[in-house]
Amino acid sequence: MRATILLIPACERARTLRLFYLDVPTMLANMRVLMDDGRFDYIRGNGASVPADRNFPPTGLAFFIEATSFYSMPDELTLNLTSGLRFIPGMEQQEDQTYVEFTGIVVQLIAQLEAAGLGHLPHPWLDLFVADSVIDDCVTQTIAELNPAQLLPGSLLLFYPFVRSRLKRPLFRVPDEERFFLFDILRTVPSDPAVIEGILPQERRFYDQKRVLGGYF
Repeated sequence: MRATILLIPACERARTLRLFYLDVPTMLANMRVLMDDGRFDYIRGNGASVPADRNFPPTGLAFFIEATSFYSMPDELTLNLTSGLRFIPGMEQQEDQTYVEFTGIVVQLIAQLEAAGLGHLPHPWLDLFVADSVIDDCVTQTIAELNPAQLLPGSLLLFYPFVRSRLKRPLFRVPDEERFFLFDILRTVPSDPAVIEGILPQERRFYDQKRVLGGYF
């Protein structure tokens, strides 16, 4: 068996801008803007559990976009990257890493879970492709059904945008729309059988709901 992998030169550094939002629909609307104009090399939406704070909704989640530009020299970076976006002003964050450090963000997440003593806890994760036309309502409804008390530190919601015509792998099951999202519900929950017995049927229900709307696992 053989495989051909196309390579491109890698930049030396990655600069990530975090923009915070009060709700998912506004965040997703801004992600669509960024998808269309291509001002960043990488974009991801996030929902992370936070302590009660007046700046965030009562879901116990903070919603934010992480938008990254790859570069080798500072003069390669574009100015006014937030033009036309509607985020919470004054809460922006910026992080600069090497390109290699950026590519290890998943490894870093797992290491953080282990360091915090959370790695041994149950992690019922659900990953769903959801069509762009229905994701706002689907995600809003899904989040309303999540129990904040069961979202321990390390729990995340992730939103990855996709363009269907750019996918070349045959027989890859995705929604029948040009634009769709990978919606991940990544929970760290208490090691309590009663909690797990309640979450697994809920995740099956989430899956069934998205399948009716043309989504896929």
